[in-house]
Amino acid sequence: MRSLRAYLFLILTVALVAHPLLGASKDERAAQILSQALQHADIWTRGPIQMRATLRVPTTNGTDAKLECVADWDAADKWRIEWRGAGYEEKVVVSGGRLYRTRNSTVPAVPVLGFEEAIAMALGNNPAAPFFSPLGSQSSKTSISKEKIRGIATECVTTPTVDGTVCVDPGTSRILKYAAQQMTYEFDGHSGMGAAEFPSRISASSNHGKLLFEANISVTRSPEFAASFFDSLPQAAVSDYGDCSDLRKSIVTPKLQQVVFPKYPADARNNLEQGTVWLYASVKADGLMDKVELLGGAAPDLGKAALEAVRHWKYDPPYMRCGKASPFETLISVNFELRHY
Repeated sequence: MRSLRAYLFLILTVALVAHPLLGASKDERAAQILSQALQHADIWTRGPIQMRATLRVPTTNGTDAKLECVADWDAADKWRIEWRGAGYEEKVVVSGGRLYRTRNSTVPAVPVLGFEEAIAMALGNNPAAPFFSPLGSQSSKTSISKEKIRGIATECVTTPTVDGTVCVDPGTSRILKYAAQQMTYEFDGHSGMGAAEFPSRISASSNHGKLLFEANISVTRSPEFAASFFDSLPQAAVSDYGDCSDLRKSIVTPKLQQVVFPKYPADARNNLEQGTVWLYASVKADGLMDKVELLGGAAPDLGKAALEAVRHWKYDPPYMRCGKASPFETLISVNFELRHY
């Protein structure tokens, strides 16, 4: 008689492609593919620019919610992001080595965090830009595989420097897909800005194939911003935000060193409850969890089990920027799955 076993798959949140070098090692080829694709997508060096995005988010009642994001970038130490829609508002301003943030909610929604992860990769994951994911892979393995996306034969790269797999069209260096640990993002409708290209459409789905959001994106060059546009925000949460001449070389990606695995609750197992739990995590400069909150997903008892475990996680080394440890936010998913054997 087959027994029922409970399995936990911890999926941690937050890649890139060029023509292979003859005689190069797999690691060298992967690094070249990743570097060339990210450089091709990096529009921020063509600033000042403005990015606008409109997100369509399916809801459980059959209607769609709408979110809008506007990012204005003048320089690595002077940029602003605004979110609004579906009852959510957020503003972020970077100026004078400080990051100022206000929200009308204690935590952002899953589509907000997911879009920021997607657009970071879609636009080159430049640490000088408004969107940057500092997370690297928790594995040291490098791999290159093939996948057809919309009829295009792509090269898909996994490296220790990026948390997930990036699939690139080798003929154009366009990133067509980013399979992060949390979600899978597909990019389409590329437009040019100088030598760089960005996608005008992004779709995001869970690892079980459920559509989480679709986004339409536009990028334009902006006129010169008024100096007051990047003033600090009143009543904002404030943190240090480093900027230095060798910014790319100064980044140290945080590594998850201490993981506490949640226990599969007995009642949930007996009731055949399973699914993905979404968590928001705010990580302090020392790599310890500052705030972990449940965003939704599977049954409440699974959410509680995941929440209690993730609160004890620790990153070591922490996220380092310009020689200084820095806080960051991330999306974490924990997948509870039952299997018969």
